[in-house]
Amino acid sequence: MQSTDQTVRSDPAGRPAWRPGGNWRPGRGRRPGPGWRSGYGRRPARGRRPGHGWRPGRGWRPAVVWLPGAAGRSGGWLPGAAALAGAAGLLLWLTARKPAGFNMIDLAVYRAGGQALLDGMPLYSAHPDGSALPFTYPPFAGLLIVPLAAVGQHAAQVLLTLGSVASLAFVVSTVARRVAGPGRWLRTGGVPVLLAAALCLEPVRATLGFGQVNLLVMALVVADLAGGPRRPARGVLVGIAAAIKLTPLIFVGYLVVTGRIRAASTALGTFAGTVLVGWLLLPAESGRFWLHLVAQPERVGGVSYSGNQSLYGGLTRLLGSPAAARPAWYLAAAVVAGLGLAAAAAAARAGYEVEGVVLCGLTGVLVSPISWTHHWVWVVPGLVAALARVLDRPPGRRLVPAAALAGATLLFALSPVWWPPAGGDAEYRHSTVERLAADSYLLAGIACLAVVAVALAFRARPPAASTTAGSCWTGPPPVSASSSSIAR
Repeated sequence: MQSTDQTVRSDPAGRPAWRPGGNWRPGRGRRPGPGWRSGYGRRPARGRRPGHGWRPGRGWRPAVVWLPGAAGRSGGWLPGAAALAGAAGLLLWLTARKPAGFNMIDLAVYRAGGQALLDGMPLYSAHPDGSALPFTYPPFAGLLIVPLAAVGQHAAQVLLTLGSVASLAFVVSTVARRVAGPGRWLRTGGVPVLLAAALCLEPVRATLGFGQVNLLVMALVVADLAGGPRRPARGVLVGIAAAIKLTPLIFVGYLVVTGRIRAASTALGTFAGTVLVGWLLLPAESGRFWLHLVAQPERVGGVSYSGNQSLYGGLTRLLGSPAAARPAWYLAAAVVAGLGLAAAAAAARAGYEVEGVVLCGLTGVLVSPISWTHHWVWVVPGLVAALARVLDRPPGRRLVPAAALAGATLLFALSPVWWPPAGGDAEYRHSTVERLAADSYLLAGIACLAVVAVALAFRARPPAASTTAGSCWTGPPPVSASSSSIAR
């Protein structure tokens, strides 16, 4: 080793300035710790990955996580707050006026189930006045619904509507924050526009109009799996979401195929804990549900009805009866589940964590025996992520993906599912064109999985800019693969 390797050099003023092998620059005082890198100023120590509130050379500042329009500039939360207040006011007016298509009948079913528990009556025999619709969720979900039964009907409608809109705002802003690049319009003023556009999509309109909980369930999953690489106790919210509706159990498979065994175990453990609570507090109802009702999808509604946009529903309309469609559905569901989970895992490993979660959500909707149109709320984060990716492309390469994005948005806004006659076995008499319209959500979901699978097969890894945009990191580019969100 040469003698100069052990020499501390000085700048012209005589101050110690540089040690060979270090990354400190002259004239900066004492040498910083390991959390500092040349050219980027001071940042937290290695091992702590800053969120979007950090900028090189400007120190650390707090960041708003979910409020629309907050992630990017001072005062940016005002447009988002105004948009949220306007949307909430409109929905409260709709709740009070109850126009056609906004009767919140599913909320009435929830409240009837909660009231049955308060009165000591069987949960799965309860019906709201003037309707034969039964309660179809697990017993633990019935326990969560009890507070809505304890308040008045109008108060329950207001609470559920506000909670659903807030959940939608959370999902839109989280996806925009995770996927859009630093300083992008989507991260700031674009979020209120996206929120307003999302309210125009038929799955969202139907969820709010029926008084469903789909947006709340989706927000739980997004917060757990797409909220950031450092979220503690990952898997707990997925387990709770599956305790409300069984479909989110597919995200346990997603965690397994992406190598996050601990999070998958946490989700299963949380779900098992909710089942145990249900057995302890409602033993008779738990036995009835888990031993009998859970295997009766026909109890939820007509499988052949056009509103059922699942593989089972589409095959039933094609083959003429649920019994004739059941063997084909088992095979098709297995193939689509394998393809969907493989595509989701490939997307996550390539750095597209948000897209992986969305693909898994769409896969769950496709393979579930009953997937009403309002279950397709997963198109909202999918369209937001797709828009961000389109804007990241060079202007000359945006035309084809932008056209596909516009077509998908129009599809879920106009909802051609309801154009042909529906109900009363009318689905079995559809022409070819009517059948294509009646299965439009289903066909779009299958096409999405197929296109993504082919694209990932020809593209082993994303460009560096997209990898950075797909995480919470907005400072210097990560220096190694170990800093990716999937590795954490």
